Amino acid sequence: MKRHETDRWRGVTAVVFLAAAVGVLVRSPAPLLVGVVAVAVAGYAAFAGGRPPEPTLTVEREVSETDPDSGEDVTVTVTVHNEGEFLPDVRVVDGVPEPLNVVDGSPRHATALRSGRHATFSYTVEAVRGEHTFDDATVLVRDVAGTTETEVAVGPDAETTVRCLPMLASLDRFPLRGQASERVGRIAAGVGSGTEFHATREYRPGDPLARIDWNRMARSGDLATVEFREEQSAPVVVLVDTRVQVYVDDSRGVSAVDHAVHAAGGVVSALLDAGDRVGVAGFGPRWTYLAPSLGRDHRHRVRETLATGAAFAPTPPEEQFLPTVHRRRLRKRLPSGAQLVCCTPLVDDYVVTTCRRFEAHGYPVTVVSPDVTGETIRAPHSPASSAGNASANCAGRASRSSTGTRPTHWCSPSGRPNGVAQPMSESERWPPDRPESEFDDRPARTSALLAVAAATLATIATVVVPLLVPVASVGTLALAVGVFLGRRRLVTGGAVLVLLAHLAGGLFGVDPLWPLAGAAATFVAWDCGEYAVGLGEQVGRDARTRQAELTHAAASSLVAVLAVTVGYGGYWAGVGGRPVVALVLLLVGAVVLARSLSS
Repeated sequence: MKRHETDRWRGVTAVVFLAAAVGVLVRSPAPLLVGVVAVAVAGYAAFAGGRPPEPTLTVEREVSETDPDSGEDVTVTVTVHNEGEFLPDVRVVDGVPEPLNVVDGSPRHATALRSGRHATFSYTVEAVRGEHTFDDATVLVRDVAGTTETEVAVGPDAETTVRCLPMLASLDRFPLRGQASERVGRIAAGVGSGTEFHATREYRPGDPLARIDWNRMARSGDLATVEFREEQSAPVVVLVDTRVQVYVDDSRGVSAVDHAVHAAGGVVSALLDAGDRVGVAGFGPRWTYLAPSLGRDHRHRVRETLATGAAFAPTPPEEQFLPTVHRRRLRKRLPSGAQLVCCTPLVDDYVVTTCRRFEAHGYPVTVVSPDVTGETIRAPHSPASSAGNASANCAGRASRSSTGTRPTHWCSPSGRPNGVAQPMSESERWPPDRPESEFDDRPARTSALLAVAAATLATIATVVVPLLVPVASVGTLALAVGVFLGRRRLVTGGAVLVLLAHLAGGLFGVDPLWPLAGAAATFVAWDCGEYAVGLGEQVGRDARTRQAELTHAAASSLVAVLAVTVGYGGYWAGVGGRPVVALVLLLVGAVVLARSLSS
């Protein structure tokens, strides 16, 4: 728990002494009664700040779906229970995981909570791949005057986790390179059953009749057996470029890493369907490696690794990346004869150098380069050729499907394309269009409107002295501009200008009720305006805040009404005929009393 003072009322004492000085100078009680309002405000702030609230809160959080599909909307409902005393100003900011995008509502809320009551709010996030755990909600509790602010972190008893495992993309095929040539194909390993001729040997008892070379027997009378080269599935490791340089967003806010992971899923799916042993690994600061294997269970492991593996996280890594150490570690894990498929958007040339080094160590590399620009086709680099040659060899050979998916390229080291991605169906299209949500920190509407209304009333109170109306009007305009643009200095400056207009009213011998009422309205205008700006900065305009705003405005209005009633009533009842010095001493004594209450 953290507690600190907000310093909202630092200038109140100065207003008191300014009013006293003007009253003594012009020998008029009207400016002194303006000081009465300032004394009432100081007492209000001191009394409220002297008893800061002790929040006793619990939070419940529910999600509509814990295992959503990628792009599915998930509704989050948060309930805050007050198990302690009355809390006039409670501001809640829920701990939304960074990768999740809020698409509807707001994870922020402000309200007033009586003892034993609760407040509920909800918002909607869009599911993205990965396992996302919500943080504790941050709760700010203020006293009714906003003098002190207490910050606490409150979370539910059990963690709230949303786990999204997108389906692997569907590709009809993905040709692999031959081990010793640039032609596509699988690794020929050993002699056995197959279709490719290998050699002939002497007949051995038990050899199948179908394997006997009958042509040779007809020519020479010798029995011989034909041997074929047996094909085995090639071990393949799909390497995803996850360096911090790759975390750049396209026009829709989707990072290049997301595109590369999606492409990797399609490659893995096609190779598993073809019977190849496939694994995945990340090339970045965070280590993730899944050894090549086959089967339905392994397909699920790949899907889970691409979604939740540390290397493939949607957020950029903060760890230091040592590429040489990473390459050595990866080479120790690679099976003998393995091929690499590197999924990278090719944001720089370093990954090209890396692919060439794997090629030099005997691991054939195929580069898959998703087009993340959405405008032009990015030509992939070839590890065995220069970047310029690769662009010339591969440019324009990717296929852009009619469904609107972005093209994917894969090329062999010579720059010749190994294949093209097949068009995806509507249900497989990725990434979906996602609306971007931005925090709207504009001032809260209700308090802003109340501030302008109170400032307008304060300006009307200057009509008894027509010369002061323009001054007060300029102040009201400045306050209105500040409260709607979120500029605290304009709010304070406009309120000070209106207050000075009412202090000047004492020079014209007007009835003290007018400056007194105008000063009270100015106080309400400033308090509501400053509250609107602060509320917008902390919880935003999109959050539900009306109950907290109305509670705060009611307290300010009550203080203003009491100040006018007590000040004007006391003036007529007891001090109407007394010297101005007596009123000054009364104001000074009130300030000392307010200070003692504060301490």
